[in-house]
Amino acid sequence: MKLLIQRVEILRNDPESNEDNNYEELVQCIMDHKLILEHCANMRPVISSSLFVQFTVMGLVLACTLIQLMFFANFLTALASIWYMVGNVLQSFPICLTCDQILEDCDELSLAIFHSNWIGADRRYTTTLKHFIHNAQQPIQFLSGGVLPICLATYSQMVKMGFSLITFVRQMNIFEGVQ
Repeated sequence: MKLLIQRVEILRNDPESNEDNNYEELVQCIMDHKLILEHCANMRPVISSSLFVQFTVMGLVLACTLIQLMFFANFLTALASIWYMVGNVLQSFPICLTCDQILEDCDELSLAIFHSNWIGADRRYTTTLKHFIHNAQQPIQFLSGGVLPICLATYSQMVKMGFSLITFVRQMNIFEGVQ
């Protein structure tokens, strides 16, 4: 996506290039954007289902590990549980960060198209550019299970869910008598 943004930024900046060459460069950028959209569409079903399961399991495992840590662990099992929680929580972080970066890149692309050197271009070029900017303004967003957006905000909500479950268990005094 970054390379496409760089190519869009230099559209119509070559003084030796004629309008037909400029138009062909624009069309090539559009084709590359479509290719990126196709790859994302192909990955979307796999990412959606697997991240939905991973988000759900992450919250539940975090809550269960915290219960074990707070009520049943000695020093060594507590240390092992903490490492397990950290590993479990960090599993989903890279994909959430990547999805956030893709959304930011989509915004940057539409801004780069708008700020490209299109003033004074012929009608065919500007019309095509308008369609390109309209398509680029549609964010590439992945949904977990078709419901939750895959982003850092959802990631932090899933971590909070684990801590909310442990707070609920503590308030209910479920494990007070069990040791």
